[in-house]
Amino acid sequence: MQDSISVDHDYKNWMADVANSGTCGSNPAGDSNYAAGQSASIQATAARNAFLDIWNPMAPGYGQKTYSSTDFLCAGSPGRCLPPP
Repeated sequence: MQDSISVDHDYKNWMADVANSGTCGSNPAGDSNYAAGQSASIQATAARNAFLDIWNPMAPGYGQKTYSSTDFLCAGSPGRCLPPP
């Protein structure tokens, strides 16, 4: 979960950089916050997949749903990322 929070923080800072520079449409690869967001996103995806590799095989035995890595959505505010119902 911390990796996902880091992604949000880094991308928020990248957008602040864009807003402060007044150069919307510039190449994001040159922004350190964008690069940090990309890196954190890779880590968050790996962590989510590692969790699901453990969760999915045992979930049916407890009457719980299984999920894919794309099933998780953010419900409108930081800290409220939940799987769909």
